[in-house]
Amino acid sequence: MRCHFFEEEEKIYEMTDREGRKWKKVYFGDGEHFKNWLDQIKQIAGEVKVEEVFFDEGCLKGKRMYRIWIRQGSIKEEVV
Repeated sequence: MRCHFFEEEEKIYEMTDREGRKWKKVYFGDGEHFKNWLDQIKQIAGEVKVEEVFFDEGCLKGKRMYRIWIRQGSIKEEVV
């Protein structure tokens, strides 16, 4: 059975900070996998935010996970 939280997490993909800048979520998870993603994303995106998510109820009670955000437009995308 899949934890309902993951369905809710899939709906979170963008945020706007206090300065009005838009950010795109590129990762959600924890552990060594999170650390590897963070290192790689810092190299290619430059400006990165990390948001800690702590669960105090449900299937992930007591667990900490992380969202990695990059500022929209910080990575040049080429159209082929």
